[in-house]
Amino acid sequence: LTGGVTFSTTNTTGMRLIEIIKNATEATLPRSTATAPGHGTWQALNVSTPVVSVVAGDYFQLKAYQTSGVDNVLDATPATWFGMEIIE
Repeated sequence: LTGGVTFSTTNTTGMRLIEIIKNATEATLPRSTATAPGHGTWQALNVSTPVVSVVAGDYFQLKAYQTSGVDNVLDATPATWFGMEIIE
């Protein structure tokens, strides 16, 4: 599983975090974190997991968080993405 989010850096406070979660359970797979960068740029975060065992009905989500205290724009095209490779 891999994913990425690009945050706007119009606000320089707080932290940015993305994670992939399985079956709505947080903190079970790797996270990617970063501190807020300077003004006028975009900040890309990427995350990937090792091989994850699955059973029928499992699902995954890419979640993005930020702690600046104000709205933070995400670059939706093409810099926010989520994908998986299936190995049988």
